[in-house]
Order: sequence, then C-alpha cells, then structure tokens
Amino acid sequence: MAEYAQRRILVIDDDPMMCELLDRLLTLEGYRVDSAESGEMALRFIHAPGPAPHAVLTDLQMPGLTGASLAARMRAAWSNVCMIAMSGAEANAKMLAGFDGFLRKPFTISALNRLLTNGNPDHQELDKIQNELRILNENVYLQLKDAMGEQKLTKLYSLCLDDTRKRILQMQQACQHNDEATYLKQAHAIKGSCSMLGALEVQAIAEEIEDSGAMIEPATKLDRLLQACNRLEGMLIQYRSTTANHTTSETARRSHA
Repeated sequence: MAEYAQRRILVIDDDPMMCELLDRLLTLEGYRVDSAESGEMALRFIHAPGPAPHAVLTDLQMPGLTGASLAARMRAAWSNVCMIAMSGAEANAKMLAGFDGFLRKPFTISALNRLLTNGNPDHQELDKIQNELRILNENVYLQLKDAMGEQKLTKLYSLCLDDTRKRILQMQQACQHNDEATYLKQAHAIKGSCSMLGALEVQAIAEEIEDSGAMIEPATKLDRLLQACNRLEGMLIQYRSTTANHTTSETARRSHA
C-alpha cells in the first residue's frame, strides 16, 4: 500500500467520468477521495469541517477557476497541501505556477504515488503510449486487473463504454445544431476517460477529433468511434473468456494431478 494510504486527496475535474475513474483507482490504493467538478465547487471543501487534504489533483483544462488561480486560492487556505496538475496536453511554466508537480494523462497511480513521495514525477512512468493504433493497452488492462480483480474491472470498462456511447450521442445531437463547442468538449472527455483505461483506439479517434478543432466529417468520425467501442467490447469479452478457459483448464489439471 502507498506511503500516503488513508490520507485524503481532493480530485478536481469537470468530467464526471474522470472523477469516477480516479475515485475508484485511488480508493483501491487506500486513499480517501473527495471529488469536485469545478474549481469553484472545490473551494467549498476549504470551509468544510475536518483536516485539509494531503494533496489536490486538478485538471488544467476546465472552464471557470483553474490553473494557477485555483492553486493560489487553495494554498491561501491550505499552506502545506501538495498541489498536482494533470492534463491531456503538455503544460507550460505559467500554467503550472503554484503547483508541486504535473502528470500528463494517461498516468499510472504509481506515478502519482512517486510524485507524492519524491516531489518529482518518475518520467519513465509518464512516457506516452506508442502511437501505433491498438484497441487496448494490455499492460494497463493487466495492471488494473491485478489491482482490483476482473469483476470490478469489467464493471469499470462497462461504465466507461456506456459513458462514451452517451457522449457520442450528444456529439451527434451537437452536429444537428451546429454546436461545435459541445462536439469538441465531448471528444475531450472521451479521450480523457479512455486514456486512463488504456482504450487506445477510442482515445486516438477522440484525440483526432479534438485536435482538428472543428466539426470535420463528423458522421464518419463518430461512426469510427462507435465501431471502436464495439471492437473494445469484443476484445474485453475475449479476454474474459480466455481467462475463464485458463482457470477451468488449470482446475482440471490440478484435480488429476
């Protein structure tokens, strides 16, 4: 268990799915997690009873109070809190003013633990996933499976897929109303949640949409997103089937030993 087990972390992200994922992953590591979906909402914790959190983990790309301004408000109330920024894009020195560290999404909980312990991120932990198009990062899947077990992990991936499909529907509706801001916002949210679970193909398509900065061939790209979701779902079923068959074979082998 991490050195900071049982200590509180305040997670701030405007994407509810990302808050949910980090809550589950950090709780498994022994942390006590509070969540806020905006910088303004996070300020309410300053006046809440109880001790200050050990660390604040906040996204840099949120509307409203964020970045250095949010860090300054937090430090004014909690002078010893460890302020950690996270983002799906690189951050410059101005954006990180007032922070103790930065994590580029996707990151591992091990990277967060090392950052809290050492004050500096382990850059090997922060290496970007290779750009080759794969459906699922098997290393991420296996690490999560070891950490939480297959049953809980299956529920987590189902939660992510359901959320992604709902967001794709919102993107389709945004296209009908020529709402480019909502279209791109949902793509950003999909990229963030899928990156934490190693859903590489879905993440890559969402990132492609976000980086385009416009609704370019939306019907084609949204269809690709849906197909990528279906392929990911099929691969997860295959993984579970392989695991079940292996378990059955191992049980049979031991019974005849």
